[in-house]
This record gives sequence, structure tokens and C-alpha cells, in this order.
Amino acid sequence: MSRSVIAAMLLAAPVALFAQPESIPIANASFEEGEDAWSLPDGSMGEVTDEQAASGDYSLKIVDTDGDKGGSNVLGPRVPIDGKGSYELRFKTFPVTGSGCGIYVRVLDADGNAAVPGDQYQRGAPSSPANEWVDASLRIFAPADARFLQVWVALPPKASPGSVLVSGCT
Repeated sequence: MSRSVIAAMLLAAPVALFAQPESIPIANASFEEGEDAWSLPDGSMGEVTDEQAASGDYSLKIVDTDGDKGGSNVLGPRVPIDGKGSYELRFKTFPVTGSGCGIYVRVLDADGNAAVPGDQYQRGAPSSPANEWVDASLRIFAPADARFLQVWVALPPKASPGSVLVSGCT
């Protein structure tokens, strides 16, 4: 390999690494259409509420009054992607009590299976300052076989019981 090819590769690597990530276009990200596009099964500990909103009238509220339960479990819609790329989830949280919840982005292949191992892309929603909206973000790097991104709002089992609101996931 010639020196000029190696030099070009070395110069291009930082550009790819620091390229501006795409935001994730999530349907009903502000919860203005209620639960539409989101999965809040029985026992999910989640509900759409007009109690407090970052913008508009609604937000997702997670309430865990018993840290020994299975944890919260709210899934956003699958967002199609073209494979390898850099993405960023931006969201707002409104910590009320407890130590917050986890915001995860599942990276899935065409069959809906994990394209990256485990919970590689996660962020604890800020737990302070309490009772005010806090901006947060999470960067995701998808491999070539990735076809979907999916937000998962989960308070892990045995976590500190608490309450948090989430809104504006983009």
C-alpha cells in the first residue's frame, strides 16, 4: 500500500469518527398522540400523562414504587436505518424521585435480533436536578448489518424506586 493511500486513510479516520451523528426520527416522540407507536404493556410501569411536559401537553411517566419488581419496560417504535452509521438520541427527562431510569437504544438487524451485544448503548437518565427538565443525549454507532434502532425506557429491577418523566425523544 502506498504512503499516500495510508496518509489519506489516516486523515479520513478522524472525520468519520467525529462526523455529526444523525438524529433518530421517532414517531410520536413527544407523546402528543398518547401511546401511539409506543408499547406500554400491562406492568410496564409507564403511562402517558399531561402532568408535566417539556413541550406540548404530554410526556411518558415511569413510576416504580417497589424496586423488587421486574423493572419498567416501555418500547418505542422501530426506526428503519440503512446500516452502518452514527446516530444520536436526544431526549429530556424530568426526575421526580429515586435514581432515574435507563434509556437504551436497541440496535437490531433485519430479523429484529440484536446487531450489537447486550445493552451497549444505554444512558442513565439524569436523576438531578429534581423537578425540572434536563436535556440528555446518547450516541449510537450502528454496524453494517443494522436495520432498525429502537428506544427502550427501562428501570432495572432492584433499582431505587422512583418516578421520572421522559419527553422529546429525537
